Amino acid sequence: MVKTWVSFISSMFIVITAGASFAAEPELTEVEPNNRPAQANPIRLDQTVIGIFHYGDYDAGDYYSLTAPGKGKMTATVVLASPDCMFKVGAMGFHGNRGETDWVPSPAWIDGKSPVRFSFPVESGRKGYILISGPQPIGGSFSGGNWSTSACTKGGDFYLTPTANQQPRDVPASWDGRRVLPPLQYRLIVTFAGEGAADMGKPPIVVPLQPPIVTPPPPPQPPIVTPPPPPSAAERILIEAENETESSIRPLSERPSRNAKEIHPAWRPPYSGSGDWYLAVGGEFLRYQFNVNRGGMYYVWVRDYVDRFQPKGVRRIIVEFDGRPYGAFSEVDIPAPGDKGAFGWHRVGNGVNLTTGTHTMKVTKEATTAGAAILDAFYLTTDPNDRPAEK
Repeated sequence: MVKTWVSFISSMFIVITAGASFAAEPELTEVEPNNRPAQANPIRLDQTVIGIFHYGDYDAGDYYSLTAPGKGKMTATVVLASPDCMFKVGAMGFHGNRGETDWVPSPAWIDGKSPVRFSFPVESGRKGYILISGPQPIGGSFSGGNWSTSACTKGGDFYLTPTANQQPRDVPASWDGRRVLPPLQYRLIVTFAGEGAADMGKPPIVVPLQPPIVTPPPPPQPPIVTPPPPPSAAERILIEAENETESSIRPLSERPSRNAKEIHPAWRPPYSGSGDWYLAVGGEFLRYQFNVNRGGMYYVWVRDYVDRFQPKGVRRIIVEFDGRPYGAFSEVDIPAPGDKGAFGWHRVGNGVNLTTGTHTMKVTKEATTAGAAILDAFYLTTDPNDRPAEK
């Protein structure tokens, strides 16, 4: 029988099972990526594991593996360093009567106000997995070109969500009137009690956990000034979709999909740069700031996504430059016979007149439909015969 034990304490804690000693096991820091069982971090019993919720962990979660030393009960104790966030705990593969894909989950999303002690049966010599998933981004997700965040409550603070391949840079101290805090941290300890052991029913000992150290963001770097090319050369500006200056994405509870900024998405067809953006709801938008070295008429290209499952026109976007409407456009019209779909370039509109200097481009999902607007890159050129190269 699966039981969940919660101790209602008003601060942040690390929990240790009574009678156990942890001096011989050094702390272990989580190594990303570990979002699948095949990537699980190996851990040992009675070892304190320090984990961080990265971008996408609220969907896939963090996996840890270990082997049961005997028949009895394992207990995973988890402490979240924030009282306003929620998470889940699960276990798989430790019991001989269950298949490798049969999870023993915590009964519901658990808030981080108290340490959580999650117990489950194990068979001797069985290798299994512990899964920590969360937090739920109830308060929405926002990002800049080099950082992304999630909020656990409506109106609450934002927590940075780094990716496995890139640390946040140029992070503001606050966003939309709310603080931007370091990544959300948790601690995990897994203990074992043999069948019939005296300590199987003992409560844990609670030891205070130090709050995270808030490091201020580095000062902004001066922009790199590139001299303009000779007048005869065409101006070309490539903007990767994932390098937005600002994004506005609805909370997860109001979206039909968890997908948002997709970094190195293996499930997508070949993409430009390091990923793409997934706008699922009408009104969600991305804003980009870019510099024009020489004023003139610029022709606008969009590289977006199409597949064989959705009808043409369900992925329409609205484009604006410097706050002025440029037009509303359907997705690219190219063949996409496979299951992955295809990204492709298409020219939109009749061009926009841009002066020398800094400009903004805003791209908005026109309406909530059966298909998301999946955006890969944008290209501006003064040459009407120029066409960006495909991947």
